[in-house]
Amino acid sequence: MRHPVFQRHRVVAEGAIDRSGTFGLLLSSVPYPDAPDCGNRYFHEKLLSFRDGAHRIRLSTNTALVTDVDSAEVVLELQTEELWYVHMMLTCQVLEGGLLLPVLRESDGGWTEAALKEAELGQKPRFCDNSPFLRVDPELKGKLLTKLRLDVHGNKYTVVDEETGIVVPHHVEYPLAFKRWGVPCTPASLLPNRSFRRF
Repeated sequence: MRHPVFQRHRVVAEGAIDRSGTFGLLLSSVPYPDAPDCGNRYFHEKLLSFRDGAHRIRLSTNTALVTDVDSAEVVLELQTEELWYVHMMLTCQVLEGGLLLPVLRESDGGWTEAALKEAELGQKPRFCDNSPFLRVDPELKGKLLTKLRLDVHGNKYTVVDEETGIVVPHHVEYPLAFKRWGVPCTPASLLPNRSFRRF
């Protein structure tokens, strides 16, 4: 968890809470425009109840205040230590079997999806990679979900369905791990296209 020092920050996009339950902060000295996606993002599950556009984040010394846009009434207070710093936020598609695969701007040519399918069938995948993957309910196959990585040194993740604002249960797996498949196994670093990462 990384805690913002509110005294030196300002909210971006007028304190808007996005569909994933996050809001942005920038150092007050940074002269960037208030684009919705700029700044460091912070998350709390309770913010998912206030992503309707009718509420905004306002900062006090050690507290993030959720306020009603029309009345300015404070409807929720979150202490600094309750907020999670979002190290990464990715849109993912649920594959058959429930594994999440990020939908990235640059395709990896289907290598990762093919390797995951091979591993799911108990076959040695075309490459190995120790990256973690998340698995959700297979009934969600084909659905787009948002994955938030909340701890850069561990496996703290949250998966959000942006359509409903619900946190989706998940667990972490390592389907392509070298330890599982042994050596020799082609590392992901040797693939023809290295523009992708799973995180």
